[in-house]
Amino acid sequence: MRTMLISAAVAATVATAASADISASTGWEDTSADALLGSFGNIFDYGYESADVYSGNSSLFMIEDPVSGTPQGFVAWITGLSEGDTVTATMWMKGAANGVDNDGKGRLWGHYTFDDDIDSYDGSASGPSEYAGEGGIWTQTSHTWTVAADKTALVIEARMYSYGTNNLLLGDDLTISTSNDGASIMLAGMVPAPGALALLGLAGLAGRRRRA
Repeated sequence: MRTMLISAAVAATVATAASADISASTGWEDTSADALLGSFGNIFDYGYESADVYSGNSSLFMIEDPVSGTPQGFVAWITGLSEGDTVTATMWMKGAANGVDNDGKGRLWGHYTFDDDIDSYDGSASGPSEYAGEGGIWTQTSHTWTVAADKTALVIEARMYSYGTNNLLLGDDLTISTSNDGASIMLAGMVPAPGALALLGLAGLAGRRRRA
């Protein structure tokens, strides 16, 4: 029902006198990495877009086909969480708009998994009510989750809302932070630094279709 975990990144630690949050960011600039950690629903294709970016040289693209339901691209996985921890995601999105069909758009969303399997499902974590990227315009969206009781891992989704031929969603400049300085943050669109796989307990990476 969900694809395998295929890309990971270690969180960068940001510490101040007032907080011990950790954060990590991806801009889908490393095209040697897989553009998603996994997916659910009718995502026909995904990868790297170079012609339309918010910043840098590339962005994430996802195409829905057939248009049905609400496809989800897994863009981050945070493990080692505890009840009451907070996780904040900020991302830029852009839907398709052709003046004929309703505008495509996106939204951040979340669901819980178990610590050892991104393809597991441990309940919805919900998300913001607002959408992003309508009108074919890059829009920033953000949401903070508070981890529920007995939950230890959270997947952040980029959800697609497509209409007719407006079945494309772009994403760029994702930042994830959490109040738990013992958690691990894994991001799509990044190859982990040397030693990261051992640190995260992952066996390796597998490639999948990409577009430069």
